[in-house]
Amino acid sequence: MKKILLLLFTAVIAQAQTTPANADLFYDTKYLNGGCFRIPSLVTAPDGTLIAVVDERFNQCGDLKYNDDINIVMKRSFDNGKTWTAAERIVDFPKGQSASDASMVVDRVTQDIFLFYNYMDLVNAKGIFRHHVIVSHDNGKTWSQPRDITDDIAPANSEKYFRFITSGQATQDNAGNIYQTLVTLEEGVFVFTSKNHGKTWERFAGPVAPADETNITALPNGNILLNSRVRDLGARKIYVFNPEGKLISNEVKNDLIDPTCNGAMMLYDFQGKALVFANLHDQKDRKNLGIKYSTNQGKSWSEGKIIYPGASAYSSLAQTWDGNFALLFEKDGYKKISFTLLPAIWVFND
Repeated sequence: MKKILLLLFTAVIAQAQTTPANADLFYDTKYLNGGCFRIPSLVTAPDGTLIAVVDERFNQCGDLKYNDDINIVMKRSFDNGKTWTAAERIVDFPKGQSASDASMVVDRVTQDIFLFYNYMDLVNAKGIFRHHVIVSHDNGKTWSQPRDITDDIAPANSEKYFRFITSGQATQDNAGNIYQTLVTLEEGVFVFTSKNHGKTWERFAGPVAPADETNITALPNGNILLNSRVRDLGARKIYVFNPEGKLISNEVKNDLIDPTCNGAMMLYDFQGKALVFANLHDQKDRKNLGIKYSTNQGKSWSEGKIIYPGASAYSSLAQTWDGNFALLFEKDGYKKISFTLLPAIWVFND
């Protein structure tokens, strides 16, 4: 741990700002007619552009199964979060069809950005979840038409399951394979993958249970680590698969307290490869958004620091081009989605 801290202090340019700075990014909800912005996803594009994506929920704040007018909207920043473009809809179906729960990943080989989301036709197929992917080849400027990958990634006979792809981030291993989690309330969490840069998709492993929304990270040794929200547990549960898809670890992590809420996890792209996790540091209430790190691939975690002590919920992490962290998170009872820059020195300095 000391070695990593030393490398950080010597590699990151000295900054006047050594504490988090933040700004509300999605907050003007008047035009939503009682709706809200929810479910953040954040990624750094290959050219350094920050891409922030959220649900735009009209008329009410209900989830996909209960709201027939949810779009996915995007803002971009070309200056590490100092300024942002106006919001633009990148997934917008006619009223009666909704899209929700975006997650993104950058393919480091092809430079493409994959965005997954869940879809429902509440007029003709209410209660039937479908799963789509869209792709950007130009750092988020434009996006492809949606592709339905439900039949490739969902378990057999699960058409009527309560089933969804976890929002936030997917992951890519050193071999270029992409992984993400698919949650079913009936069976547990599955992992799906593409081993050919998005040409085809397939189930990889699972299910594991108990588990709800599950953050996923490909570790340097090739293993796949799942960090799961579990109802009423008061802590996170960690599952680890080997590269062949065999479950090799299953452990409750009492040093990762949690009030049953989605978090954000990533591998810090620097010498030492620290695993970084943002979630709510409370066992009962959705508040105290904080951040922790692990230098031993999730076996133990730092004490952590609080980013926002007030009401908060879902979050999404990205690494900026200058080696720091960007965080997009829900706050103040789902009234706003805020963007925060976290200097690496602040995160890693215990």
